[in-house]
Formats: sequence, C-alpha cells, structure tokens
Amino acid sequence: MADCQVSDIRGLPVILPDGRLLGTVHDTVIETDGWRCTHVFVP
Repeated sequence: MADCQVSDIRGLPVILPDGRLLGTVHDTVIETDGWRCTHVFVP
C-alpha cells in the first residue's frame, strides 16, 4: 500500500483493528515539504 497514489485511497473503507467499519475515506491532507499524507478524513 505504501507505493500507491494518495488519491487512490479516496472512497476506500476504513476498518478498525477489531473489525468494525469506521467509514469511508473522504479526503486527505498532503504535507508538501516531503509529499506525505499527514491526515485522512473519514466522515
């Protein structure tokens, strides 16, 4: 998963370690100094 594009995770489900569905990835925040994803928003 580390090699995928950040835009590829939008719409994917977020599942907690205990198996519960938290929600779906709505948006991301990119830190431009190192081009890393710093936040994932799940409504």
